[in-house]
Amino acid sequence: MMRNALPRVALALGLLTMFVQAPDPAQAQGKLSEEEVQKIGVEAVVYGLPLVVMDLTKRVSTNVPGPQPNAHAPINQFGSMLEYPSASDHTIVRMNLDTLYSFAWLDLSKEPIVLRCRIPKVATT
Repeated sequence: MMRNALPRVALALGLLTMFVQAPDPAQAQGKLSEEEVQKIGVEAVVYGLPLVVMDLTKRVSTNVPGPQPNAHAPINQFGSMLEYPSASDHTIVRMNLDTLYSFAWLDLSKEPIVLRCRIPKVATT
């Protein structure tokens, strides 16, 4: 369990260091004020936490061998919901329970991608 948290902690600390600026010579001799520390912490949460949450969502959503009926799918493939999500589904923070979602996480690092969405037909009874 701790090994899974280590990359998240490293990312959060890395993001925090992005917002800490080198002090000017006048501040170099003193310590950060309480207000400066609070500002740095707020900025780390405001700018860093959404990135961490999005990465965790991506990991959960793409950790499947093929497209699933719950909109999970491997990277570069569409995943579409066939039923409305239940209230217990926490894949996405604050998911709308009256919306059918389709997702695709794309790896565009090598080239552009063209996607076609083929939503399976639901059998009607």
